Amino acid sequence: LRDGVAYIFEPLDAPPRRVDLADGAWAAFACLVLQGLCGGMRLASGCAAPVAITIAFGAAGGLTALGTLWMLWRAQVPDLWRAVGLRPTAGSTLLRSSLTGILAGLVAAAGGVAYLLSLDALAAHLPVLREMLTDAQAQAHLGDIDGWVLVLLTVVLAPLCEEFIFRGLLFRGLRRDLRVWPAALASAAVFAVIHPTLGMVPVFGLGVACAIAYERTGWLLAPIATHAVYNAAMILCLGR
Repeated sequence: LRDGVAYIFEPLDAPPRRVDLADGAWAAFACLVLQGLCGGMRLASGCAAPVAITIAFGAAGGLTALGTLWMLWRAQVPDLWRAVGLRPTAGSTLLRSSLTGILAGLVAAAGGVAYLLSLDALAAHLPVLREMLTDAQAQAHLGDIDGWVLVLLTVVLAPLCEEFIFRGLLFRGLRRDLRVWPAALASAAVFAVIHPTLGMVPVFGLGVACAIAYERTGWLLAPIATHAVYNAAMILCLGR
């Protein structure tokens, strides 16, 4: 309604299409569904679970990104590549965006490591929490995944796919109606919900860090770097 007010008396013209909250919600839902379908098909064909997960994640993220970009291109979104963060805004240099992303990733990783240490300390006194941690580690099977597969999945594919959806679309859509911090917190909350329960708190912090990095640079390179640094730190911490 707000976009259309200026065109209310125009018989032919209409407000230009913008990236909005619906685009981010649709992309997140589509990516989850496609990931489940692709992963199920690969597992049914006899593919090893780690490889099937990697293929499913990459295929789902790629198809979702291409499908969303095609829809937005068909809708004639002005300056599409910059609108979704794939082209830097004025003043966003490669060095500035990279450093911003790395710094935000280190801050998020420090919070994640502190959270893991606090869980270990609490688990010594809470048998229920210890059991939850044991079950979570058993389900992760990090030691059963080849190093290159783990790095490809967590440090390359996850940052590329998830940052396009949750920052380039969802956060950008929220920013049309909300200030920076409410939009960052809301997008981080959705981002955290799709992750395992024990990891929601540090992942929420990661989502906030990624949103702020994106807001400061206007280029998805920054939150991608944030996400990659965080995941790499968590792999090193969990693999000790």
